[in-house]
Order: sequence, then structure tokens, then C-alpha cells
Amino acid sequence: MADLTKVNGVANADIVKIDGVAAADIQKVDGIDKPSAVTTAGRWMIGLGGSLAASGKTYTTTVADASSGWELMIDFEADSGLSNAIGDIITGEDPEGNKRIMCHGHHENREVMFTSASYNTEQLGVLDNWERKNPFKHADEAMTGPALAWGNDVWIMGGDKDAQGTDPETYVNLFRSTDGGETWSQIINGNTIEDRCYAVAYKGSGGIWLASTQSHIWKSTDDGVNWTDKGALQAGTKDIKCIAYDGSGRWVTGLAGGTVYYSDDDGENWTESTGEGFGTRAIHGVIYAKGSINKWVIVGPSGETSYSSDASADSWTNVRITNYSGSYKNIDSIATDDTTIVAVGGTAGLYTSTDAINWTAHIDMADLIGTLHCRCVGMDLIGTGMR
Repeated sequence: MADLTKVNGVANADIVKIDGVAAADIQKVDGIDKPSAVTTAGRWMIGLGGSLAASGKTYTTTVADASSGWELMIDFEADSGLSNAIGDIITGEDPEGNKRIMCHGHHENREVMFTSASYNTEQLGVLDNWERKNPFKHADEAMTGPALAWGNDVWIMGGDKDAQGTDPETYVNLFRSTDGGETWSQIINGNTIEDRCYAVAYKGSGGIWLASTQSHIWKSTDDGVNWTDKGALQAGTKDIKCIAYDGSGRWVTGLAGGTVYYSDDDGENWTESTGEGFGTRAIHGVIYAKGSINKWVIVGPSGETSYSSDASADSWTNVRITNYSGSYKNIDSIATDDTTIVAVGGTAGLYTSTDAINWTAHIDMADLIGTLHCRCVGMDLIGTGMR
């Protein structure tokens, strides 16, 4: 298919935004590639979690393939007493259209922290350059996901089941901000399931978002104002742990029981995919890597990864990888700039791949943080690998 040169008669070089997404962060429009749609992250970021000793710490590198150069970005616990596990770290935009880095924390006051993505590493390490918010007491990080996403000038965050709506029979686990994270509102959607939201994802157009509660898919077509329960993917209480969109029409979810589902109609109907090699072990993260990689990738416990070109039934190939010391450790989070895939997990786990097949475990992170746990990974590109 030919490259996209114009949108509604406007030359590609003159396009600033489409549906609120900056042109530099758009790889496709209606499935058509933009010219030179190769992306490379300028900054990778990792948030730590687990024990209190690991709480509040974030690390960063400006090495393009994330293979080295890691250093402390900011330690929220040491600088502000914030005992907090970082569950999400992503890039979106502020109300003026400037890139904003946002961290989503766990069970603490000031659970959301954000700053300008234009700061250099030294500036990112200054606490006064960050704003810290406490939108709701129980809006805690959702332990996979990501449970934080940005699109079309809106931030949506998944949270804990303990945040209740006005009706005692319903539960709030989604939150929305239209001012770059300064203020947040509860999303009252009539949810009757007493469980948290583990994953949120934005399509990139049409105001379409998907979110999870147990195995139920919730859908919004108006940028998170109203949500509809599209039903359970399977019986029981297994949670959807992750959701991603490939930019061309396919959504994929991974469940706690090791099951993958995919949808080609924006979450209205779902098909079970098999053969991913996880058995009944939880799937923690999913991304689609575009470009020359051109694969879906899922990750989970004990070094489990699998890849597929289309995520359809029986199309997955399992690859089990070890950490820097040769041990199988949980992999909790994954991200891609479509050139490099970065996965992180327990005990200083940092893994990179350029094809989803061959993986390198990096000792650099272990040398830096010892046995502390890497909980989440993000970069300075908006939405890549999530939509």
C-alpha cells in the first residue's frame, strides 16, 4: 500500500495533529502508513515496585535501544517521602499540546506525578519540576496494563475497586482528566463488579477507548465520558490484565488464566486465540510492534514470552527467556517504539529485542539497582505499542 501523502487535502508535512495526536507520533491513518514511519524512542523509562525499598524510584536512559546508559531519574521516596510503587510510566500531552511524562503510583497520597517530557535527565531529577496529585485515595496502580493512557487531549486511569460510586451496589475503578492530570473525575458507569481496572487503551481515533474489569470489556466512543459493558470474554473471575491496539483494526487482550482474545470490530465481538504457550499462567502485558518487527508480543510469569504476526488462533510461538543471572523471572511490562521492544520484570529484569524472537538480558540494570524489581516501562513516544 502506498504511503500517505495527504489527509483531507493537507500535505503530510503540514499536518500538526489528527484526533488530538501529534503528527510525529502517528504511524498510520486508517491503516495507511505515513511516509518514513520509522520511530525511535529518545528516552526510555522504568518504574520500580515491590518492597518499600524499591518504592518511588524511576530510572531512565537516552540510549535508543535501551541497552545501556541507565541512571536514576527521580526517587520520589527519598525526595518527598512518597513510599510508592510505580505501576505505570507513559508519555501523553498537557493542555497546550506539549509532551508530558506521567507516573501512576500505588496506595499513597499524591498517586499521580507528572512533568515536562522536554526536560533533560538532570532536570527530571529535580522534585520541584514535578507536580504530584492525589485524585482519589484508592486510585492505585493496577499491576500490569497499562492502566494509564492518553489520547485526544484526555487522560484515562484505571484504579482500585475500593473507590465507590454514589450507589453502594456499584463501584468506580476508572478516572478521567481533561486538564493534563491537574484534576480527575470519577467515571460513574454503573459497574457492579467489585474489582479493579487493570488495563486501559485508546484506539487513536474516533474517541474509542477500551478498559477492563475482570473479564469484562468496557467501551467508550466519546473519549471516556460514557462507557458500555460489552460483556465477559469468559465465565469466572479471571481478570483482563492487558489491552493493546495494532493501529490497523485489531485489538488483543491477555487474561490472568493465560488466555488471549482478539477483536476486529472495536471490542464488540471477541475470538479466543490459542497456542501462546503460557498454559494457565497470567499474561501480564501485550504490544504490537509495527514496521520490520511486525508482530504481537505477550509476556508473563517465569520468563514467558510469545509472538505472533496476527494473534489469531494457533499462530503463537513461545520463547522463554532468562534474566541476567540465567533465572526465569516474572516479566511484568512491555513497550515498543517499533524498532526496539523493551520488557521488564522482577529482580532487575531488563530485556530487549529487535525481532520479538531473540532477547538480550542486560546486566546493567542489575549493577544499578541490585535485586530491586522493575515494574513498568515506558518511553517518550505517545501510545506506541498500545494503540
